[in-house]
Amino acid sequence: MLQLLLSPLVWSLGASATLHHMFVGTYGGSGVYAVTYDDTTRALTSTKSNTTREDNEWLALSYDGKTLYSSGLAGWSSFPITSPTTIGASTGSSPSPGQCAIWQGIFILASRRAPYSVYGTLSCARSKDVGAPAGQVGRGKGEVVYNETAVMYGMDMDPSNQYLYTSDFKSGKIWTHKVNKDGSLTALASVEGPSPVGAPRTVVVHPSGKSLYVVLEGWNVLALYAINATTHLPEYMDALFNLVPPTETPANYAAHSAVVSTKGSVLWATTSSKVGGKPGFITGFRLQEDGQIIDQIFQVNTPTGGGKSNNLAASPFADNMVALTESERGSVSLWRYDNVNVKQIASVQIHDAGAPNKGCCSEAVWLD
Repeated sequence: MLQLLLSPLVWSLGASATLHHMFVGTYGGSGVYAVTYDDTTRALTSTKSNTTREDNEWLALSYDGKTLYSSGLAGWSSFPITSPTTIGASTGSSPSPGQCAIWQGIFILASRRAPYSVYGTLSCARSKDVGAPAGQVGRGKGEVVYNETAVMYGMDMDPSNQYLYTSDFKSGKIWTHKVNKDGSLTALASVEGPSPVGAPRTVVVHPSGKSLYVVLEGWNVLALYAINATTHLPEYMDALFNLVPPTETPANYAAHSAVVSTKGSVLWATTSSKVGGKPGFITGFRLQEDGQIIDQIFQVNTPTGGGKSNNLAASPFADNMVALTESERGSVSLWRYDNVNVKQIASVQIHDAGAPNKGCCSEAVWLD
């Protein structure tokens, strides 16, 4: 948990702006890319390469948009955002003694509630670390131990930022923690998933705070939960939704990412391909106001197999539009659902590596 004391956002493009910005991470590369989208011309452009320490697989944005956080093989880092395309020098961190034999940050999440803590999971996945003030990632100030066999992966918070939900990739469980006023965590309970071998990866809470979705990498499905309004624990609805067509062999794919659209009406999810030359899939589901799934509304191929990525980032300015990052060839694309069809509306390829999954593009975060 990283205590953040940050000042308000210092720039604003305004409601009529046509330019929108995102930062894009890398695998094993020493850079974070700035990508700009012009929603008038529909041009997507790689505008700047920011040189950083090695590896920025997972990204998160601070509550005020002034700090970018990253997690990867080199640990956690924070970067001051000095313009919509530029980040400053980083401040890194390392695990506390005894946490991990091999350090690898997996996922990172920034709270939107004071004191604006940042939470990260580790590859040994027994704990979450707590970080430093002033928007910088420092040595952990505390930890939450799960158990020796747990492999914690994805995380998300409810809309109030008072409850944290975490997936245990190894046991199939979903953990719930109460976020205390100082940013520390109190474990409430863990609930069993559909299977101990389902490999829950991504966790997403609906904006209503009433539903939770879990991407099961091992089964290539999405599991639906309802969040109990009294206990705040997720309750499995005995509902699984396929993320690959029934005509495909599930073992050839790995479910990866999921996001909910800006207004909470559509859930997007992806799978990547394990077979060279075969594309992955992007699937959409129509949602009720409480986040329960009504039906599947599209399922189409992604441009490539996705490599290690096929990760999604929901647009903050346009409903039913997402950014898709893939590392097979290294590209970012934008997809829009118009209530009838889904299609790719823009794409940019970033040439920075001699082999797939070495360089761009791991994950994107929208700045505006």
